[in-house]
This record gives sequence, C-alpha cells and structure tokens, in this order.
Amino acid sequence: MSIADLRREYSLTGLRKADLAGDPLQQFRHWFDQALAAGTNEPNAMVLATADAAGKPSTRVVLLKALDERGFVFFTNYESRKARELAVNRHAALNFFWVELERQVCVTGSVTQVPREEAEAIYNKYHAGGVPTEKEYLVFQDYIFRSLIAQAGPLHLEVHIHSAVGSGNYYHLSEGNAMDLENILRDPRYKDTIFVMIHGGFPYTAQSIWLAALPNVYLDSSEFNTLIYPAQYSRILKEWFEIFPEKIVFGSDCFPYSREVGVPETYWLAVQTGRTAAAAALAEMVSEGEINEERAMEIARDYLHDNTARLFGIETLSKH
Repeated sequence: MSIADLRREYSLTGLRKADLAGDPLQQFRHWFDQALAAGTNEPNAMVLATADAAGKPSTRVVLLKALDERGFVFFTNYESRKARELAVNRHAALNFFWVELERQVCVTGSVTQVPREEAEAIYNKYHAGGVPTEKEYLVFQDYIFRSLIAQAGPLHLEVHIHSAVGSGNYYHLSEGNAMDLENILRDPRYKDTIFVMIHGGFPYTAQSIWLAALPNVYLDSSEFNTLIYPAQYSRILKEWFEIFPEKIVFGSDCFPYSREVGVPETYWLAVQTGRTAAAAALAEMVSEGEINEERAMEIARDYLHDNTARLFGIETLSKH
C-alpha cells in the first residue's frame, strides 16, 4: 500500500458556527474537557511552530501547562532553538490533534514570556522544601536571570557572566560555549545592559570574540594566566586585537588557591603573564606590518587599563 492510500474519512463530529462559543478560549476548554473525557493520550500535547528572523520554520511537540485569560502557557528552555527563534520572531502557531475525537485545533498568535506570577508560583511551591522539576527550575531560573539583567541596564550595572571551563562535575564543555548566549545579548530588551564575558569564553575564544561585535558586549581575559602558557595566551590576544581591540579588557582572576599561593602571587602571575602575552602579540602584529609601534602602544594601554576605565567610568591613562 502506498503512502497516498493511507487516508481515512473523519465524520465523527462536525463543526457548525451556531454551536461555537463566543469566546475562543471558552470553546477550547469545552473541547479540551471532551478530550479528557474520551481518554485521549496526552490531550495537552501540542505542536508548536516557530520561525527564525528569515522566516525559516521549525516545529516540535510541547505540553500545554496552563490556560487562562493570557492564553496558552508552555515551558521552554530560553537557550533552546524555539526560544532563540521567538526572541527574534514572536509569531507562532499551535496545533492540537485528538485523533479519538477526530478533531484538531489550530491556534495562532504572538508569544510572550510568562509573568512574575508564574515564577512566584514555583517559588511558593518549593521554598519550604522539595525538588522542582527540570522545567520548573528552568522557568524560575530564567525568570530571575532575565529580571536581573533587565534591571542592570537602567542602573548602569555591568553584568559579568562566567563563560569558560571550570572545576566541578556541573561544568560541561559541550554546553559551555558563550555563543549560546547570543539570543540574550541580541535581545532588544537588554540593549542598554552591558555584558562582560568573564574568561573570554575559553576554550571557544575564536568564536566568542565575535560577540564583541555587539555594542554592549566585552570580553575579559582573566584566568588565562592559570589555564594556558603565555605563547597560547598571545595567540588568542593577537586574534582579538586584530578584530575588536577596543572591546577586550584585562582581568587577573586573582584567588587564594592555598596558603603558599594567595592573592598577591596570583595577581603578580596574571600581570606578568598578561603583559608578556600582549607584548608578544603586538610585536608580531608590528613585524607583519598590521600596525605601527604607536598603535601597538595604544592597544596595550587600552587592553591593560583604558578599555576597563571607559567601561566603568574611571579616568584613563595619559598617553605621555
């Protein structure tokens, strides 16, 4: 039998305008109750269709979590494909298919993030104890994160985001690419918020530098002094200096690792390694004819001090 022959007539129920409720949400609730009564398998399962900025569509099955005067509520990870697409194109469509009732319901409209009440409900449910589901945790976490960065802009507070490898079994290299934050950094709601990518997205430094193309994003090179030797450090800085030198800031990441190696020692190491790496990178750029010595000194001064000074409103160094 060919695929074309796999067809059946649906005649169990009809659709008459006279039988419809005046309120679309009221009508959906009636149909949803019928699906529940019929024992439909996962009646809250729905196909969510989104599209990116170019109009390229994608679909997936999600679960309806609530239905109220706001519309249809579903949970999502804000770093997922659908979330990235919704960040640039709020128009979406839903489709419920209840085969037992021979009925499908199509919904179109714009998508907005759940309000504070949703996060509060999750907090009130678990603040005294218990473990939230993964989806509940993501909804609450994303709400808190986005609320903080939304408030940081008007308050002129820079948002520092750890964007590199770290210790502990909760760090996963495959999930540590700073490029995954692009939907946040490009979100027009946060255009007045300054983001500093702490540790420069290491080891994805070649990709992370392009985030600095956004006007509100800077890269910080701290921790390089403890992760890599000056030779590799200089190669990274050379690439960064060649692309967006005005968006790179020096950082020491000084830390009291032990009684023998404390803050003074790690700060000295960071400064020594940073200067050595920057000097090597700039010397190579001068020798290759990319810049002259005067420009090299300017880039060094900006990297080690003035970029940070301008970022935080501190007096810059004199050129003489």
